[in-house]
Amino acid sequence: MNLRGKTLIIIGVTLIVLIFTLYMVSQALIIHSFDEIDENNARRNMEIIQGALLKDMESLNDTAQYMSKNFDTSLLSPEQESNYIKKNLTNQNFINSRINLVVIYDSSKRVLYSKAFDLEKKKQIPVSDELKNYISNGSINSNSNTSVNGVLALSNNPMIISIWPISSGNNRSTSYFLMVGRYFNSEEIKRNTGIKTSEIKFIPHTTQNMYFNEIDPSFSKETPVMIQSNESNSINSFTILRDDLGKAVYSLNVKMPRTIHEQFYETVLYYLLSFLIIGLVIGVILLLYLDKVILKRLSGLINDVTTIGESSDLSKRVSVTENDELQKLGNSINQMLYRLELLNNKILVSQRKYKTIFENTGTATATIEEDGKIALINKEFEKIVGYSKTDIIGKKAFLDFVADEDRKKMSHYHTLRLDPTHSHAAPRNYEFKLLTKKGNIKNIFSTASLIPETKKTLISLLDITDKKNAEKALKASEEMYKTLIKTSPDALIVIDLKGTIKFLSPRALELYDYNHKKELIGENITKIIDSTEKERIFPFFENVFNKGILKNTEFKMSKKDGTNFSGEVNVSVIKNDQGNVESFMGIIRDITHHKKIENEIKRSLNEKEMLIKEIHHRVKNNMQIITSLLNLQSSYFEDENVKSVFKESQNRVKSMAMVHEKLYQSKDLARINFADYIKSLALGLLSSNGIDSNVIKLNLDLDTFYLGIDTAIPLGLLLNEIITNSLKHAFPHGKNGTITIGLRKKDSIFIMSISDDGVGLPHDLELENSTTLGMKLIMSLVDQLDADLTMERIKGTKFIIKFRELKYTKRI
Repeated sequence: MNLRGKTLIIIGVTLIVLIFTLYMVSQALIIHSFDEIDENNARRNMEIIQGALLKDMESLNDTAQYMSKNFDTSLLSPEQESNYIKKNLTNQNFINSRINLVVIYDSSKRVLYSKAFDLEKKKQIPVSDELKNYISNGSINSNSNTSVNGVLALSNNPMIISIWPISSGNNRSTSYFLMVGRYFNSEEIKRNTGIKTSEIKFIPHTTQNMYFNEIDPSFSKETPVMIQSNESNSINSFTILRDDLGKAVYSLNVKMPRTIHEQFYETVLYYLLSFLIIGLVIGVILLLYLDKVILKRLSGLINDVTTIGESSDLSKRVSVTENDELQKLGNSINQMLYRLELLNNKILVSQRKYKTIFENTGTATATIEEDGKIALINKEFEKIVGYSKTDIIGKKAFLDFVADEDRKKMSHYHTLRLDPTHSHAAPRNYEFKLLTKKGNIKNIFSTASLIPETKKTLISLLDITDKKNAEKALKASEEMYKTLIKTSPDALIVIDLKGTIKFLSPRALELYDYNHKKELIGENITKIIDSTEKERIFPFFENVFNKGILKNTEFKMSKKDGTNFSGEVNVSVIKNDQGNVESFMGIIRDITHHKKIENEIKRSLNEKEMLIKEIHHRVKNNMQIITSLLNLQSSYFEDENVKSVFKESQNRVKSMAMVHEKLYQSKDLARINFADYIKSLALGLLSSNGIDSNVIKLNLDLDTFYLGIDTAIPLGLLLNEIITNSLKHAFPHGKNGTITIGLRKKDSIFIMSISDDGVGLPHDLELENSTTLGMKLIMSLVDQLDADLTMERIKGTKFIIKFRELKYTKRI
């Protein structure tokens, strides 16, 4: 069967199955669902109408009760009836209360008053004889104490009746009853409930025409609603109205048209029929269209593709007409042919590209035929072996370039590689020695594999001669470092970040008196450090971790037998390839002998320090003796000038003695605190000259500096001369005044100033030409200090001395 026949069968079967499926689904689900909707709608409408009827009865009962309570039969007398009727039973009251009948009768069934009203026409009408006969026949069992509610089955229209007893005035021998009636108006109920398509009927459960039945709302509400849907165009709903004994007295029947069912059923049938007709028409048109537009053209495409496949000419294309899916299919086929053509061209380009890569790769590469002849090589291969392509391709075998010692191995590998059952035994990577044109031997790392679907071998060569040489050098270096470690006088230990010993040199075993490495490998570093040092260990290694290296740190070490020795430790970190610290390397040196020598040197220095202090002390004492001798000598003279000369000499000796005193009192035996020296010297001069400090005051503005003896002694003598001069000449006749001494340092220059606010020096006095001993001594000391001296005569006299500290020079 061809494609046309298959298409026709598929369309027909599909259409039939679809129509049948739609009909069955609509019959089983949709139509049944709408039947349920009709029944639920009828039940709901019955409940609404029943509720409206019972509510209407309750409303009428309330109206009758109200009227009976406000009615007096005495008002029925001829003289009062007219006024009461006119006032309370007007037409408007009938309209407002929605009542059609008011009847007043006594216990003997005699009608005293009656009035009927047509609410639709809004006018009074005669009371029917049927109703009067009904009352006079005594069909209603009236009770003087209770009300009666029910339905009166009149011939023309049922009436809802409510009867209430009324007051009889002073005459209590006769009972009176008020009957209020309202016609059952199905149209009004439809209008009030919004149900406009229902037919409402009262059906009494008796064969009599004139029959009154009392209805109890509470019993009637509990009666279920029954649905009867036998008719195809309508649906009936029934409910029972019961009296106060629960007895069925009336049937309320509501008949509704099945409009939803009918409309939907007609729509479904029409839809299915239309679908069948349209489907048949479309099927025929579709078949003709498919044959003309698709099937014929598709056959043409198949023929074109078959022709192109047989010719293997990818440049040909299938014919394409119109603008539709077949045209897109044709274009897709042409695009596929175009891509195949491009792919074929790319394969050719790829072959050229890979040939270029083969030629220009940085690795020497060659292809070897099954017989071992070299079929293709690149430039790098030429460089390694020293031959050109013309000398190699097709002329030389690969084994011609293999050194004799590896030729058998290489031949065996080639044989295994060509044997499918043993090819897995041939290694892919291996090393061998290659023989160059010049006869040189090169170490080669090779990678060899078969080219798929061929017996050719692709082999690449990497010259590792330099690497081999480097490995030899590295091995030699390792041997050298091993020798260094073995022969080093210092112990070498490597620990991890947790303090676990990972390596130690032979010297470490010897230093700590252990026999085997296994006694310490894996132990914590605290095992070889004295317990008194344990608190220092981890802060020390944390410091090494942060700084990278710490040198010349002393620890008290512990040997195997528990004895201790002093160790000097140099520790640095060891980092991994990522730059993270992974361990510590420590070099430990036994410095016990050095510590002993160091202690001896310290003891010798302490002895020398004591000796120097003793010398300074003795010098100071000798100078004090000289001072005492000068003082004793001056007592033999009565001339004040002579005594003054002796006094000045004493002060000069004291200034030098004070330097030696400060030196042996100082921690640094070579330098003194010169600010402290100035203060002591100035106060001593005031005291030795018998001057009250309240008369001549000292103002000291001194920075703390330490000066050596070579600078301190001449500077002290210079200070002594200037202060003595001020005390002698600046304040004559007990004049009050102030001597100010300052000491500063700017860069490497010391600046000392001595000033007074006394009478000042004579204006004709020149320091360089002065003949006095004091001034000559001042200038001599300035030269000795290599200092600059300036003098100011503003508000007294001020000396400014700028100097550098003299460097110590050996005397011997």
